[in-house]
Amino acid sequence: MQKNLFVFIFIYCFSFTVLYAQDASEDFYFDAIVFKSEKQDSARIDVFVAIPNERLNFTKLDGDIYRASFEFTVTISDNENNRNITRRFARTVVANSFLESQGSNAEFTQLQEQIYVPYGNFRVRAVLRDVVAGRDFERSRTLTVINFSLFPFAASSIMLVSSIEENNGRYKITPHISDNIGNLQEDYFAFLEVYNSLSDKKVNVITEITNSNSNQIVYSDTVIQNINSGTNQVHIRIPNGINYGSNTNILRMTFVSANEATSLTGESSNNILAIAQRTVRNISFLTNRIASDLGTAIRQMRYVATTREINFINEAPNEAEKLRRFEEFWAAHDPTPNTRRNEAMEEYFNRIDFANRNFRSNVEGWLTDRGQVFIVFGPPQNIERSNRSMSDNRTFEQWTYRNNRQFIFVDISGFGDFRLHSPRMVTERFQFERQ
Repeated sequence: MQKNLFVFIFIYCFSFTVLYAQDASEDFYFDAIVFKSEKQDSARIDVFVAIPNERLNFTKLDGDIYRASFEFTVTISDNENNRNITRRFARTVVANSFLESQGSNAEFTQLQEQIYVPYGNFRVRAVLRDVVAGRDFERSRTLTVINFSLFPFAASSIMLVSSIEENNGRYKITPHISDNIGNLQEDYFAFLEVYNSLSDKKVNVITEITNSNSNQIVYSDTVIQNINSGTNQVHIRIPNGINYGSNTNILRMTFVSANEATSLTGESSNNILAIAQRTVRNISFLTNRIASDLGTAIRQMRYVATTREINFINEAPNEAEKLRRFEEFWAAHDPTPNTRRNEAMEEYFNRIDFANRNFRSNVEGWLTDRGQVFIVFGPPQNIERSNRSMSDNRTFEQWTYRNNRQFIFVDISGFGDFRLHSPRMVTERFQFERQ
């Protein structure tokens, strides 16, 4: 059956658009969900992918046009690696400016594929190859594909959804294409399909989130749903602000007849109609960075903190105190101290991450002259590159900001080692400004 990857399918009254999570630890965003199919010998895996422009390498064409190319491969294999199903796609991405090629407007390429597979346990492996850079990035999920028709009451796997909008009785849902909900600032939803070959009935839907480390339930709620005979869509709102307690948790949805108790504690498994579960990660970009390498995060503060402030953090007697001083510094720079987010810290380290991906030469990108200017001042309004800057035809870049402020960088080696030529140095420090 021919499918268009860029026209998202309709599942009954739901249409799909895609919003990928802003998570600097992921090179692309990927999820795979198992649904019942119309075929008797297989189920359907829906694969969702979003590839941000900023993760790809672009080459400049004539004028101000930039182009990137990538190849994407999805392989589904069973535990013994005896059965393999492979889909391959090649795409070209065109950007109309340098900033657009770097994701200035959050541009991304979206893919969706429906793949029919026999019943069993499978690993879905997704590989993105950046053709220009010659690099591969990989993500994977393990899935159990059951014969839904064998059960009088069954549930698909769970899709995380960042928003649901109703318009004249139709619902448009925005899948959250990632296990990681750490950067979501609002409530999110757990969405699945329920297949009921019994008569219409009221069902208790018990939603629980369990800490993977302690095995303690950190969130639990029960709602009553009317489940009709046939296929039903169920979406349960999960509130923001849950104290997850660790990076990885298990989200479980259990369906119990409404005349049974609403808690599973002490209940017989015979009362359970169906169970669906998935992992949920709670790792913000900053939490991930700081937890993995606090020392590097402190060194990278050189464009926002004074030497004295950095030394004060580093001179802490232990790691716990060092982290407390680090957090205290950023709390003083938080533009919204009454909220959970610290927009200044997020913006600063996002610029660090961007500089590392785009301005690396013989040192890390955040240590280069272009990296420093980008971190302090943010994206320029215009970038011009030419090979006619000096008498020896060395390449230069001219960055223009508001109020016609300009920075000129010259590639002194011919290998992308751009040094600041005018002005000779930058003395300003990063200051957060709302866009």
